[in-house]
Formats: sequence, structure tokens, C-alpha cells
Amino acid sequence: MDFNNPMNWNEDDLEALIENQIEERLDLEYKASDSLLNLTDNRKKEEVGKDVSAMANAQGGIIIYGMTENKQGDGFPGIPKEVDGKLNPREVSKERLENIILSNVTPRISNLQIKTIQLNKIAPENVAYLVSIPQSHIGHQAKDKRYYKRFNFSNIPMDDYEIRDVMNRSRYPLITIKITCDRASTSTLRISLKNEGAIAARNMKLVLYWPPEIQISGHHLEGFQTSGKEKIDGEIYDVYVGYLNTRCLFPDDEAQITNFGKFRFGYKLEKYQNVSSIDPCLDRSLRNALKLKWKIFADDMPPQMGQIDDIYQIPIH
Repeated sequence: MDFNNPMNWNEDDLEALIENQIEERLDLEYKASDSLLNLTDNRKKEEVGKDVSAMANAQGGIIIYGMTENKQGDGFPGIPKEVDGKLNPREVSKERLENIILSNVTPRISNLQIKTIQLNKIAPENVAYLVSIPQSHIGHQAKDKRYYKRFNFSNIPMDDYEIRDVMNRSRYPLITIKITCDRASTSTLRISLKNEGAIAARNMKLVLYWPPEIQISGHHLEGFQTSGKEKIDGEIYDVYVGYLNTRCLFPDDEAQITNFGKFRFGYKLEKYQNVSSIDPCLDRSLRNALKLKWKIFADDMPPQMGQIDDIYQIPIH
């Protein structure tokens, strides 16, 4: 599953979200098919606009229509439960969903994409819809004249200062990251940065939060400095920092970090044997997928954060 390219997802990827129990987060939301059924109810249309505008006003992300999730008292909330297979494209088409979004979000969200996912195994005549929403450089208003944002897996109205911050995004660069494994050496990360903002970036800093269960290959670690350990969401990570200041990244430019100097991030990638241990780090590797987190700083840009949910699923390019 490639979280960097959700528009390539298919039915198998939706099933993988359920199998791997990938919970909702700021940039991922699950909505049951009922959200798009019986759309003569204007409140449902307005709710779609609220969901989409909140995602754009936060950090962007993905909304999957046609997937149920656990609720309070029904296991862990926010965990995908099933692809419900109730969306018939003849009744709720991709074009109709797009029109609902356009008519309930102001101004229009640039570069928003909708993918129809055929459910050949679950319900051959029906579909799910994946809506890919970029982080916007301006604020987007829902039909009720309010501005919303994603917060703790829900959509809440924004405060005045938050709206001002969103409106000021056009004054900053917007650096996004793409991480793959080098095809020639699957133990080396290929890290690319892209400036999706309207302002050039001149001074950048990349922080990688690396799971200590996977050993770093010191002689292949170039350009990064070790910076101790940090506890995030109850888990300990090794911290590596890279300063990328040798070139300017103009709007729409994309470059591998090797273009900023002598940078290389290598590691020893080995599966751990399925044995118990009193070592809490090793137990964690057996119990859960190992996550890679990152944070990017660039000039006056607010820090951009993200993660890969399973380091062993980083795509090879």
C-alpha cells in the first residue's frame, strides 16, 4: 500500500486498511455509504462539504466513502470495520459527488481528485469513492458560512487566529516529502522533497523519527546528525536531523535530498523472529508495524509532519 499515491489504490488496498487496522487520523477519514445515500436531504450534502473543507483547511488527506468504522463501544473507535458495498454508481456517480463538493465548499479546492474504486469481490456492481484533498493555501468555507478543521478524528469550527493562519499559507513555501527504497539497494531510503507552495524555499531542515528496532548503517549515514531519542505517542524513536541549505527549491520544484549535498540514509532491514522478549522495543516490533515519522521545516513555513505506518511497506523505486 502506497500512501504517497492513493490515486493508485484499488479494492485490495481498502481491504489492507481493514486487515492492518489503519485508524483514522488527521489526513485519513472513513465514511459509510450512507453519507452519500438519499441526497435529497440537504444536510447530507452540507456535511460532505464540511468534511472536505475541514480536510483542506488542515493538512489535506483522504476521505474514503463506502467504508464503515468502529464507533464508541464497538472496539477501538476510528478503526475501519468493513467496505459496505452500498454505493451504486448509477445512483451516486463520481460526477454527482464532485458537484456536491463544488456547491458546498467556497472557494473551490484546486487539485481535488476523486477515484472510483470498483468492488469486484465485495459487490461487483457497486463502488467506493476515494477523495484526495490537497492542503490548501487559502481557507475554505462550508455551506453554513463556517470554517472547519480536522481535529482528533472529527471536524470542528476554527478559531479566528486559525483562519488567519490558513489565509497566510500563500506567504510560505509548502514542502512535501516522498520516501521510497532504492531499487539498487533496498536498505537505502530515497527521499524527495517538493515545494507545492507559492514561495521559494531556501533553508530547510528534515527530521526523521526512526524506530530503534531497525539498525542504522553508520557508514551509509551521510548528511544527517543523530539527535538523541524522542517519545511520540508513547513510543520511543531515534532522531536524525538533516539541514538542506545548499540550493533553493522553487515552487513546483522536486529534488532528491542528494541534490542538497552529500546525503544518504542507510539501514539494516531485517524481520525480527517471532519470539517473545522482555525488551519493550522488540516486543513492539512483534506486536505492531514499525512507523517512520518525519517533520519538515522551511523558512517561515509552519512545520509539516507525516508518517509511514509500516516501514516494511515503503515502496521500491
